[in-house]
Amino acid sequence: MTDAAEAERGIGMRPRQEGTRSACSRPYQVAVRRAAEELRGEPETWLRRWAPTLCSVEHLRHLVPADRQDAFFSQSAGSTDWEAHAHGGYTLAVQGEMPSVDELAAYFNGQILPATVAPSTREEYDGMWRAWVTFCYCQGCILKAFPTDNHTLRAFLVHLLLCGYAPPSVAKHLAAILHRQRQFGGPPPLAFRELGAWLKPLRRVLTAPKPVFVRLTAEHVRQLLELPCADLLVERDVLMIAVGTVGAMRPSEVIDIDVCDWLANYDRDGRDAPLGDAVYVKRQKNDQQRQGMVKRFAFGAAEGTCIPRRVRAFMLRAGLRQHGLCRKWRGGLENQAIPCALCGRMFRKMRRCQDGGAVVSGAQPHALSTDSVQSAITSLLPRIGVAPGGFTAKSMRRGGLSTAKRAGIPAALRREQSGHRSSSNKAYESPTDSDEEESGRVYSLPTTRPPGGWQPEHLYCFSRAFAL
Repeated sequence: MTDAAEAERGIGMRPRQEGTRSACSRPYQVAVRRAAEELRGEPETWLRRWAPTLCSVEHLRHLVPADRQDAFFSQSAGSTDWEAHAHGGYTLAVQGEMPSVDELAAYFNGQILPATVAPSTREEYDGMWRAWVTFCYCQGCILKAFPTDNHTLRAFLVHLLLCGYAPPSVAKHLAAILHRQRQFGGPPPLAFRELGAWLKPLRRVLTAPKPVFVRLTAEHVRQLLELPCADLLVERDVLMIAVGTVGAMRPSEVIDIDVCDWLANYDRDGRDAPLGDAVYVKRQKNDQQRQGMVKRFAFGAAEGTCIPRRVRAFMLRAGLRQHGLCRKWRGGLENQAIPCALCGRMFRKMRRCQDGGAVVSGAQPHALSTDSVQSAITSLLPRIGVAPGGFTAKSMRRGGLSTAKRAGIPAALRREQSGHRSSSNKAYESPTDSDEEESGRVYSLPTTRPPGGWQPEHLYCFSRAFAL
């Protein structure tokens, strides 16, 4: 066996076979490049490149005093030489010789360690590291930025708290500093488990309390419906809140209602008298097949608080009617699952006139956003003497389910109106209201879904619980 073959076998390489990838394209095999060339009888092409490592902080040089720059950057800057093989592989090399231990370690620190975090996280860490270096410079202790000093790190933590950073953001800053410290090869500034010992009291003392979500009640809905609606904009916002609360709807479901989705006189009783109207919800978060569902609204006792009559009067006043070419209810399920471009949204954008009134926007697109629901709640509640603090767009869904539970509607029937497929409706309901055993006796309703399905009269009990 030749000396070249011995050298190749000595480092665990196998002779190159026909059709296989070049052995020299593998990392850490620069030492046998000449031997491999002798075996194959063909030279290899190498391209020399220079790439700065990600641990370089040269862009911060202007922050460091001139007399301290060399001492600081000699510890935290570096570069890596690499050569690109003609076959696409990357192999370390320094003037064609085997790289030294320091050069291999520099490659690991600069090219491998940064890949331990995602690119987006790496960008965040870069900004947080710059904040740390800037703090050390402003405090006159720039040499303590690297290697990181434990005492200075405690001061930086308090500095972040004084600037209004939350404990999770402070923890991310600490993680960024520790990650960069490891990347530079510096000594760890924190002892074993000291990071957890720092963060635990921060979360315990400084974490903000959980926000309190307030529910819209039946009294809120009734007072809103009794407000004098001088223009269409106020009427739209009032009906948007009333329909969303009584229907236990998500904000996205409310703003997605088309004109052709409102179904008048949807169900009738045994005497052929209409029970109320219904609305077709095209899209739900848990409806992956996009089958949609129907939510019902019973007629009210008073004309002013009856949601079906108020919605009909609103559409008539605003000039909203089903288009003659609309095929939502003439075709298959695929026509019902998409927004109707001919009829348009029922709750749509409006513009103010010079006389103070409002008119419907006829230009497309005229759909509202979920922020419009929040704005409507915030602007209308003070008119009925209720502070809007704590009320969100989810207050409609919470209020609808809690009101029905307080009135004794069974949980299975509450889920029928809200669209929940499991017991997740409990997260929206008040835990202090009536429980399941009492609910079935109030309206004489079955506590579970009957084998033949719910009767039409049962499905309107949810909206009747608001006593509008």
